[in-house]
Amino acid sequence: MVKLMKSLLPTVFLISIIFLGACADDDEVTKDTTNNNTADDIEDTDPGENPANVVGSMFDFKGIDIEIDVADQEDAIIVHYEEKKDATDVQYKNTLTNEDVQGSDAMTLLEPIFENLSIAESHTNEEVVRQLAEGFGVADKYTELKAEITFFNKHKQAYEGKK
Repeated sequence: MVKLMKSLLPTVFLISIIFLGACADDDEVTKDTTNNNTADDIEDTDPGENPANVVGSMFDFKGIDIEIDVADQEDAIIVHYEEKKDATDVQYKNTLTNEDVQGSDAMTLLEPIFENLSIAESHTNEEVVRQLAEGFGVADKYTELKAEITFFNKHKQAYEGKK
């Protein structure tokens, strides 16, 4: 009988621990301490990716693609800017100023231009084209300007101007 008790004791003890653990009332709340803060992330070296920039409503739009032609140069200026969940994809090519950059280098050049824009869905095609042409310093030089802007409500709007 003592032998039987010694062999059953560990089993009963194990079952008791499992039972108590399963019945425990655990009110512990797990808190997200990361807050999706990408400010201190290492810059991604893949073309166009820049997670070091803050994402979300930096400008009046979530994304913008621009193509500007001048008299003697098609695609003299090409801009791609897209805010993603944890990164911002930025590319900037300007043959007039001999710049072809992406990531944080592109953002450094585009940020002052974008900050001076005041673009809303309610603006007319002419207003948006004028602002973009002035912002990129080609108001008197461009022959064609095309832009597609994605607003924060995910609505995309195309704009086009010719001189």
